[in-house]
Order: sequence, then C-alpha cells, then structure tokens
Amino acid sequence: MIKLSDEYKKIINLLNKSKGLGTRPGLDAISELLRLMGNPHKSLKYIHVAGTNGKGSTSAFIASILMAAGYKIGVYNSPYTSKINEIIKINNKEISDPQLLNIITYISGLIEANDLDNDSLPTEFEIITSAAFLYFLQEDCDFVVLEVGMGGRLDATNIIPCPEIAVITPIGMDHMGFLGETIEAIAYEKAGIIKAQGTVVSSYQEKEALEVIKRASKEKEAFLKTVDNNNISIKEELITWQTFSYKDYPSLRITLLGKHQRENAALAIEAIEGLINNGYSIGRKDIYDGLIRATWPGRFQIMRKEKPIFIRDGAHNIQGAQALYHTLNYYFPGKKITFILGFLKDKAFEEILSVISTMSKKVFLVTPNSPRALSAEELEKVAKEYFHEVYIIKDVAKVTEEVMNQANEDDIICAFGSLYFIGELEM
Repeated sequence: MIKLSDEYKKIINLLNKSKGLGTRPGLDAISELLRLMGNPHKSLKYIHVAGTNGKGSTSAFIASILMAAGYKIGVYNSPYTSKINEIIKINNKEISDPQLLNIITYISGLIEANDLDNDSLPTEFEIITSAAFLYFLQEDCDFVVLEVGMGGRLDATNIIPCPEIAVITPIGMDHMGFLGETIEAIAYEKAGIIKAQGTVVSSYQEKEALEVIKRASKEKEAFLKTVDNNNISIKEELITWQTFSYKDYPSLRITLLGKHQRENAALAIEAIEGLINNGYSIGRKDIYDGLIRATWPGRFQIMRKEKPIFIRDGAHNIQGAQALYHTLNYYFPGKKITFILGFLKDKAFEEILSVISTMSKKVFLVTPNSPRALSAEELEKVAKEYFHEVYIIKDVAKVTEEVMNQANEDDIICAFGSLYFIGELEM
C-alpha cells in the first residue's frame, strides 16, 4: 500500500471538487481553463498518440529514443493507477508531490476566482491534463509525448496545436458507449487528432479503419505513412527480450515481449523517421539504444521468473486479450494458465473470457478500485459459463499472496484486465 504525503492528500481534496463531472467529451471547458492559464499548451512540441491498443508501449518507445538522442522529454499517459504522478513524467521521472500541488492549487484558484458556469467547469482529467501542459512548459521540455485519454477528436489532449507527429496505433472495439459501435465510427474519433498539413504515422489497421484514416489525412492535407508489417522479421524471441529487423534496421532488440510489441516498435521508428524528415537530429544508434532501454510496466511484464512464473498484462479489450493469448501460447505452449481477472463495466468481458477459456486452469476474480468497476460477483456469473474453477478475492492488495499460496511450482499465473488493479499488484 502506497503511503500518501500530506501534499498529495491536499491534491486529492482539490480534485474531488470536479469528481462529479465524470467523463465529458469536448474541448470547450479545457480551452477556457487553458486560456485563463495563459495557454501553456501552445508553446510546446508534441508527438500525439491515439489508438485502441499499444498507445503506452508506442509512447514509451518514442520517448526512450528521443531521450537517447539527448532531448528532454515530457510524457503524459492515462489512466493512473495509484497516484497522478505516474502519468506526468520528464525523462522517466515522475512529477513530485510539491510540484503537482503547486500547479493544482494554482489551477483551482483560477477556477474559483473566475466563477465558471457548470458547462465551463473542467473535469478532473481536464485539470490534470492542463497541469501537465504547464509543468512541461515550466521545465522547458523539448518534446511532449502526449497519449490520448479516450478517442481523440473530443479528448482533452486534442486541444493542442498541430503536433510534430500524429501517431495512430491499432484501432479496435473499445469505449463503444462514447466512441461508436462500429470500427469506422471509432476510427473517425481516433483520426480526429490529424491536423491540417501535419504528419501522420499509423500502424497496420483493419481495412475499414485505414480508409477512415486515409480520408481524414487527405481532407486535412496531411502526409500519411503506414507501417508495413511484412517488413518486420523476427530473429530471436526469448523470455527476456526479442530481436527483430524492420526495413533497413537489422537486429533491433526490445525487452517488451510479443508480436504486437515488435509492431509498436516499428510504429515508433516511423514516428522518429518523421521527426528526422522534419529536421530533428536523431541518429540510428539513438534508435537502437532507445528501443532496448524502453520499459512499460504491465505489458506482458514477468514479475517473477522463477517457478511459479507470474505475469501481469494490461489487456482490457478483445484485441489486447487476443495478443496476450498468442504471446502466452508462444512462450508456454500447451500450458494451462491460472488467470487473475478484473475489468471495468464498459469492457467486452464475455468476449475476453471466451478468448482465454481454452488455455485456463482456473480463474481468480477481483473488483478493480474504480467507480466504473465490474464487480467480481457480476463477473463470476459469466465466468462460470467458461471455467470449471472460479474464485473471488475480496482484497485486491492480497490477491498475489493468496494466488501464490495456492499455486504449484509449475503453474503459470497471469493477471490481466483493468490497469486499476494491475498497477496494485506486487511480488
């Protein structure tokens, strides 16, 4: 359990005033807030990353390469699991509690002093996003790798001017209640980060999603480059790293595992090449060094290498579950996996269960620490249709201990689902 400082408790008290606004797509409120702050977002350079899966990993690869090239890099991800500080970092160092408190206090004062009407009151996410902009400007970052929270077109992060590069990772079915019920509708929202005369790089996409991205790029007169997965060739795939080639980059090495991570790394390379074409100094060695140094907790992360092996993964939608299934099947062919699962209510959890049901020995269910959580009891009703052994663990903090106590030496344990519980797991 993380011990919270007095400063951090004050931050939470200030943010609690905006809790009731929930998720509210649109840019009007954050635009007004940033105007009151002097528009700090307009003085930064961005790599803007949208998509359904792989945003965090791709952002980590891009940021690591830029750091290897000597740039000072701000990174903004979401959501946070335990503390807001996790998602606001400069060169991999989280913002401190005193720094965050100072900025949140300043923003809260502006909101109160200007007596904003209800439609102009910013949500918690909009306040945190604005705080990140101001922090990155105060610290004189060379670039900000900015990950979209949800969607793209109406996401608070899309208030920025034209980024140096707009990056679109694989698009799939997620957040349908907000983004639409078809792949085309979701792709339309993701492609909303494309701006006039900008540069766009996209991963391999389903045909319907790619057509939407192409159309948006043409309408905005933006240059579009897509990753050709046929240019990726695997050389070595171990439990500690994988080595592969992409285009004219032989023997690239990354410690993030799985086929999808090779594709995320290739997308990062395309983004970096876009920056190079725009005149920024980044060498081939920086690309190699940055890729091998990149880390992203909770993405097929092997937390315990000795038996029983323990893995955690942030797969929380059908595409993520499919990628996890293939990765587990590659490294542990024929093994029955013990899963620990926890999801939010808006996820396609029944489809996810069906994907993993053929490889599962038993499942343990938890309720993530989120107001949007699907309770373990609700999940149990569906899980019993797919698995013979289903158990509920009430205390997320003790889930690792309880499962390990029941495990045999040869078991493979994999916890996945909502980042709100994945982030709390410790060994």
